Amino acid sequence: MSVVISVVVVAAVLAGIVYFLHSNQEKQKIESAERSDPLPPLEKNLLDSVEQEHSPDSFELTSPTISSAATKPSRSSKKQSNAKPAPGNGWLEQCKEMRDSKRFDEAIALCEPHYPQLNAFKQACLVLRAQIRDMRKAQEDEQAVRAKLVELHRLACCSAFFHEKADELPPPLTANKLKELEAQQWQAINTDYESIGYEHIPLLTVTDQKLLGEILGQPRAHEHMRQYNSELWQALG
Repeated sequence: MSVVISVVVVAAVLAGIVYFLHSNQEKQKIESAERSDPLPPLEKNLLDSVEQEHSPDSFELTSPTISSAATKPSRSSKKQSNAKPAPGNGWLEQCKEMRDSKRFDEAIALCEPHYPQLNAFKQACLVLRAQIRDMRKAQEDEQAVRAKLVELHRLACCSAFFHEKADELPPPLTANKLKELEAQQWQAINTDYESIGYEHIPLLTVTDQKLLGEILGQPRAHEHMRQYNSELWQALG
């Protein structure tokens, strides 16, 4: 009896296995058949969109482009590239540039047409001071240094003649009067170092005064330029 039951159980298991294998095989056949079937035709709209995406024109339209503003220089940038340096402060700025580039003689020549303006004398003294400093550093001939120092003293004295302000002195000339002056009217100013010295010459610095004493020696006196040249001052007034 037990043998019969065992045979029935085994037969049932074998039948289940056979059924499972058969079902799985049929399923694989169906999937294989579906994969081998041709794809349905694309709809016209979809086909057109695909062709448009892969056409040369579409790449040109969708690829990054550089705007004409970027490829061509703007007017402002072109103007900047061709622009000449701004004049700045006019001849004063040019004089400073010449001084910085050690073109001392050119800088002095640039100042001369603007005498007797105070700024012209100031700039000329700055140029001569820088030139003297360079000459001494390069250990140039002492006579050449002496000549430049005398010129520095002369220009500073001319400035004092026109622009020094002191209670014991007559007031300076007005700006309009200075503009009317011609060079020959005041070129005869006496700037003798021995008689005028340096104490009443505002444009001379302490270093200038010390150098004058070392190279030219100490003066006999110190005078105001307008007092020492009183007759010329009266003639100009």
